[in-house]
Amino acid sequence: MMKSLSPFHYSEDEKIYFCWLFMNEKNTQLDNSEYNEDKEANEIARFLIDKLRQLQPLDEEVRTYFTKGLSMHLKVAIYRIRNNIAIQNELLDQIKISIPLIYEYTKNQLIVLEKTYNLEFDENEIAYIAMYIASAYENSLKVDMQVNVLLVCSFGVATSSILRTRIAQIIPECNIIGPLSKTDAEKYIQLNTVDMIISTNEMNFSSVPVISVNPLLYPDDVDYIKTRLFQLSYSQMCNHFLQSYADIDKDNFSKTYIHDLVDAENVQIVEDCDSWEDAIQLAAKPLLDKHIIEPRYVAKMIDAVNKLGTYMVLVPETAFIHAGTEDGIKHNCTSILILKKPLTFGNKNSKIVRNLVILGIKNKDENSLLDLVYIFEKKTNLEILKSDHITKDIVYDLHD
Repeated sequence: MMKSLSPFHYSEDEKIYFCWLFMNEKNTQLDNSEYNEDKEANEIARFLIDKLRQLQPLDEEVRTYFTKGLSMHLKVAIYRIRNNIAIQNELLDQIKISIPLIYEYTKNQLIVLEKTYNLEFDENEIAYIAMYIASAYENSLKVDMQVNVLLVCSFGVATSSILRTRIAQIIPECNIIGPLSKTDAEKYIQLNTVDMIISTNEMNFSSVPVISVNPLLYPDDVDYIKTRLFQLSYSQMCNHFLQSYADIDKDNFSKTYIHDLVDAENVQIVEDCDSWEDAIQLAAKPLLDKHIIEPRYVAKMIDAVNKLGTYMVLVPETAFIHAGTEDGIKHNCTSILILKKPLTFGNKNSKIVRNLVILGIKNKDENSLLDLVYIFEKKTNLEILKSDHITKDIVYDLHD
């Protein structure tokens, strides 16, 4: 039977599952296990999608599409779990680093379900399910998360028209305003929401990122615009997710402090670091000195930034960095490094970072990522962390 499935592009686990279905088909009247798995898969899928709808509205077509796909996946996953068939998700590390908030959210929802259905989802299974949740969430945000880009050009009408046309071609998903003169742009920003400014002039706005370009838009300008736009869109998605999650959980809200999550000796404040790699090494030093993590855990974190970019910068100026559960870690742990002078973090999609949070994640039930993200995304806390007079005691008393 396995041989007959060889022409089809299914994984080995899925082929085993199909064989099990065929072999048990004749016993349908006597054994209702398949019916139970269908029922459980459908219930879990509906639970996850309904929870997601509390964060972000999904239209009926999208809800039906993702519920059906997730149900089919869960049916196979439940069979694997019940029959102790372990899988290795080759994208595990990429998923945990590139969509960490969705991964943590999915994990927390599945933990709620595990006792009810007598299941235990390992991190490989969680990662696959998180991909479905992330896809549904991002799909629903396509309209809501449109970026407003203001063009500022002091050249003539012809040059301004060329600039607008080229910008519209390279970022058609954005809402493009202008071109406006510098004076008109300053007035517009006071009355309207602007996410990014593309300007042929030197401009500086504390609240809006500005990209200076050549009026004829050189290839290097195009690459830089796309990179910054990606960073901005990702940051907006993270902020939207955090705010939505906080809103639905506010009835159960109680303050969480840094001192609830991090040992005092694991908090450091330094003037600066020569490079982002050195900063990661220094941030992890308290955990290395206690032999909670191994040097290879640090190497894996640096490698993740090099390979995957700066997805771990989830809120302004703060990177939440970790490696895998099998990369040299004994138990869950956290350390924090505050830089008085921020640095450029990462070699790909670089971002400005002044706060580094090292997460050692071993036990999925005790991860503090979401709690720490809420603390560091709070605007008043970000301002406190920029102070020249910041101390470990002040950091230790920050809360969400």
